Amino acid sequence: MEWEVNRGVGRPLELKGLQAQYVYWLAGGLGGAVLLVIVLYIGGASGMGLVVLGGALGMGVVWGAYWANGRYGQFGLSKLRMRGRLPRSLAHRMGAREMLGAGGGAPGSTGFKSGRTHDDEHA
Repeated sequence: MEWEVNRGVGRPLELKGLQAQYVYWLAGGLGGAVLLVIVLYIGGASGMGLVVLGGALGMGVVWGAYWANGRYGQFGLSKLRMRGRLPRSLAHRMGAREMLGAGGGAPGSTGFKSGRTHDDEHA
C-alpha cells in the first residue's frame, strides 16, 4: 500500500485530505491516546474498558482533525489563534495637520521633532 504524502515542491503537506498542521495534530493526538491506554493498562484497568476508551479517543481525534481542517482550512486555525493577539484599534495621538506635515516647519519635514540639531552632532 502506498500513500502519497506530498504533492510537490513548494506545496503544503497533505495526507488523505488533511492539510498542513492537522496531519501533525492527528499524529500527536493518536500517539497521546495510545500512551494513555498503555499507562492505564499498566495501572491495572480492565481490558474491555481500555478497548472502548482507546477506540473512542481515536475516533474523536480523527473526527476533530478532519472537522477543524474542513472548517478552518490550511491557515485558518493559525489566523484564529492570532486574532486574540491583535489590538482592536490603533490610537493616533497626533492631529491630522501634524501627520500631514502642515504644522509648519521646513518643507519635507515629517512633523517629528527630535530635540537635536545637525550642529549638536558635530560639536
